[in-house]
Amino acid sequence: MNRRSFLLATGAALSGRAFEDNGERASQHRLPVTDSHYERVKSYIEEVPVADYHWASSQAYDRFHDIKYGIRIHWGIYSIAGLKSESWPYLGMSFRQRQEYNQLYRSWNPTGFYANEWLDLFSESGLKMLAFTTKHHEGFSMFDTKTRVRSRANWVAAGGPATQPCDLAYSIMETPLRRDVTRELWQAAQSRGLKIALYFSHPDWYDTDFRPASTEPRAARFTTAGFTGSPGNIRRMHGGRARLRERRMPRRSSCCCKGKRTRLTQ
Repeated sequence: MNRRSFLLATGAALSGRAFEDNGERASQHRLPVTDSHYERVKSYIEEVPVADYHWASSQAYDRFHDIKYGIRIHWGIYSIAGLKSESWPYLGMSFRQRQEYNQLYRSWNPTGFYANEWLDLFSESGLKMLAFTTKHHEGFSMFDTKTRVRSRANWVAAGGPATQPCDLAYSIMETPLRRDVTRELWQAAQSRGLKIALYFSHPDWYDTDFRPASTEPRAARFTTAGFTGSPGNIRRMHGGRARLRERRMPRRSSCCCKGKRTRLTQ
């Protein structure tokens, strides 16, 4: 019996409550229903994971709790504008500000980024793990995704916001930098023996396949409630997660999203 199972069984016996624990109970992987963040995102986070989704093992939980000391990093095009709370301020922007924000990637060129320098600092500071945001809610991917956005909002179209066809990855590979920083961080972490978790947002505020009334952005008004997912966005979301699993984290680390507890490093 591993430590986690032992503690759960002991706690149940001491409290006089008998329950069956298989180490994979869904309630252990979700925020409490009273959590303020869960209240904001529950309308567009699936309650039942897709069939091929696997929770971290009990052994992975044990290893995570033993790590004790790590760092969580949010870094993306929202850093250009110095936004607080990552891309969340996007929801309060005017239509013109949203249009301008969606073009920031065209000029983003953080040539001063060196994964080895970051990981040297983390390692020298005694950190044992890091969590990195591969995609936040505004939809920009910090890795070489092969999925494509086929429809997006034109927030300044004549007559008001409207959807328009497109064909792009909306990723860091389409910036002047053209470097897969997620892969670089993963490789640097692996070479130093640091664990790495990769955060992947299910919500996507760039791809109009995601929005409710996806053929008309004006109907959504971009609030934090009422989002839904179209089949196209669901395919793209699953494709993005599969790309991370395939290229960057075989058996080592996991995707995650807000609204659910973070999946832990394997």
